[in-house]
Amino acid sequence: MPSVSERQHRAMESAAHGHSTLGIPKSVGEEFVNADKRADSAESGTTELDVAKAIRDGELSSPQQYENVWLFDLRITGTGTSYRTEHDEFVYRPPENFLTEEFRERCYGLPVIFEHPEKSILSTEEYRARAIGTIVLPYIKGDEVWGIAKIFDVDAAALMCTSHASTSPAVIFRDAGSAEAVEVDGKSVLIEGKPSYLDHLAICEEGVWDKGGEPSGVNTGDPEMDGMEEQVPAWADALMKRMDSVCSRMDAIENKGGDEMPAKPLTADSAEVAAEREGEKEMALEKKAEGELAAAIKAGEAEHRDEERADSTEKKDEEEKERADSAARADSQRLARENEELRAQIKRMDGTLSTLIKPLSIEDRDALASAQMRADSVMQMFGQSATAPLHGESPIEYRKRLASKLAAHSPDMKGIKLDSLDGAAFKVVEDKIYADAQVAARNPASAPAGRLIPIVSRDEAGRQITRFTGDIDAWMQHFKAPGVVCKLNRQAKGA
Repeated sequence: MPSVSERQHRAMESAAHGHSTLGIPKSVGEEFVNADKRADSAESGTTELDVAKAIRDGELSSPQQYENVWLFDLRITGTGTSYRTEHDEFVYRPPENFLTEEFRERCYGLPVIFEHPEKSILSTEEYRARAIGTIVLPYIKGDEVWGIAKIFDVDAAALMCTSHASTSPAVIFRDAGSAEAVEVDGKSVLIEGKPSYLDHLAICEEGVWDKGGEPSGVNTGDPEMDGMEEQVPAWADALMKRMDSVCSRMDAIENKGGDEMPAKPLTADSAEVAAEREGEKEMALEKKAEGELAAAIKAGEAEHRDEERADSTEKKDEEEKERADSAARADSQRLARENEELRAQIKRMDGTLSTLIKPLSIEDRDALASAQMRADSVMQMFGQSATAPLHGESPIEYRKRLASKLAAHSPDMKGIKLDSLDGAAFKVVEDKIYADAQVAARNPASAPAGRLIPIVSRDEAGRQITRFTGDIDAWMQHFKAPGVVCKLNRQAKGA
């Protein structure tokens, strides 16, 4: 909230710079100073874009309310290695495909929704039911892409500050060859390529790009401010003590003079009558005291029973609370261990993939292209095509992967483990596999029924030549006469 007086403004300015003499925390002073700046900016015609830029640059905390919207700082996507619990696989998102100006521009107007829909992309009904805002200012921060979002849903904004503090992007890869699933150290790893379509950004409780840590997709300001309302500053405590002192003095003034009534004057009487009356009074007081004592004993016994029941109930409650706290601590420790192990696995996998995903030399690129052309010429005979090399895949690993797909057509080599072979030994096995695969492809018995497979090649002059292999009836059937059944007449009759 803004300052209400010049004196308060000066006090908050001092606190914001760490020089408060009233015990005001520095973070509280900074919040007041920022609120004063926002108030001044509002009077000078600041727009929502100016506020969004201030959040992006760290001048204002996230979130900020502007007119009817809340401006939140949200993570759109991370890069590097993470783990998808739902699919039980690691995922590697190459930074060179996401930390680009082109991808940042694609994030303008990205819909922000509450939780993912059942399908991977939004439909009209899902958009109407889940949309809460949109990204208006995307930017790159470190190895992640972030964006300032306009959130129009007040209830969603409240949940984003409490339970739903992370994000999850919906990215579609239309090109079948852009994403490859491989196995590294016995773990399934999905290496993503260039994204074809960015559908939406979902607000969720835990996101993939938290990478096993605490939810961090929604920037809700300085974590040190959490629970600040529960801490009483020194100046507020001193003020409450002064108020208590004033109240005590007021009570003393109201009760001044006491509550005693003047005693009634004594009447003159004989000594006997006075003594008799005094005796009657004493007897009445004794009876009254006996009754009060009996009532006090009964009340004490009842109170004792109530205390015993209360103590028993309180003891049971404490035992149940202790068991619940113990179970909660055990769950918390277990989750902490699991998250720590997951973060360690992600870190190790990221180190492994970082060594694999490295720029290729010109020689490696030529070797990969030659291996793909060779495999493609043979796979075309089976109606297939050679897959492109993976990110960071070496030529020898790529050749082994292609040869393993054709090894089933080689009777002698289909049982050999290619991973254990070195370069020279693998070359012999590779040539044998390709030769056997070509023979199998040209075998009419193995040709697919009713289908011709084109095989495209070029001669020395660069002219394209297309040859076909497969079932000859696929084209000759059109020129054949239909079959008929007839009977020869062998009984010759003369004229």
